[in-house]
Amino acid sequence: MGTPAQLERRAPALIFAAALALYTATLHGDVQAADSGEFQIAALLLGIPHPPGYPLFTLLGWVFSQLPLPLSVFGRVSWLSAVSASLTLAMIGMAALEVAPGRRGAVIAAILAALVLGGSATFWAQATTTNIRSLTALMTALMLWVSARAWRDLSQARLREFALWFGLGLGHHVSLVFIGGVLGVWLLARLHRRRMLTIRVLAQATLIFLATQIVWLYLPLRDVAGARFAPGSLNTLDGLLFHVLARGFAGDMLAF
Repeated sequence: MGTPAQLERRAPALIFAAALALYTATLHGDVQAADSGEFQIAALLLGIPHPPGYPLFTLLGWVFSQLPLPLSVFGRVSWLSAVSASLTLAMIGMAALEVAPGRRGAVIAAILAALVLGGSATFWAQATTTNIRSLTALMTALMLWVSARAWRDLSQARLREFALWFGLGLGHHVSLVFIGGVLGVWLLARLHRRRMLTIRVLAQATLIFLATQIVWLYLPLRDVAGARFAPGSLNTLDGLLFHVLARGFAGDMLAF
């Protein structure tokens, strides 16, 4: 079976491959109803979905729709969920491996974590349909993985890595500000205690974060171009913030 170190290197790739094979085999490859159908059309036509707009998902969905896969264009957009979900499980496994590196028990824990999450009905359903939740899960898993690495092997590079995934996560769904904010404060505090938090590394992380937010320009640019589902109000700051912050859902009990 190999040494613990060899098993650690292989486990995430095996988790990803097994999950992707399973989710691809059970993929919903046709046009779907409700929000899923809206996201499919928005991705295929580079439109603007309902608030908060999901620009990163829409762009990635369009890229996936262009892949030369033996699936319909709708199935290719759905395959983004399968890939995102499979990567999520691999990252969760890698985060588990950071807790006790070099031990066979850590590999078992990583596989069990992936099995429990990946085999759950809700996660599996999201992994095989067009939705924004699988990509949200991936961005969350990436932030958790960086945090786990920082817990075991703290360095200034961890803050730059976290800024990248936190920024891309917000470029997908602004609700990730909650978990990202908590993990970010924890990482900053940990670096500060070790006297590793400098103005230079803060500036680098800030620039990386700001660079990821360029993705939001997709909304006003496509709105002006008259894209499918465009509300026609995203060319003003107030209109853009109303959409991005999903203020229209303010009265909904599930607003966040």
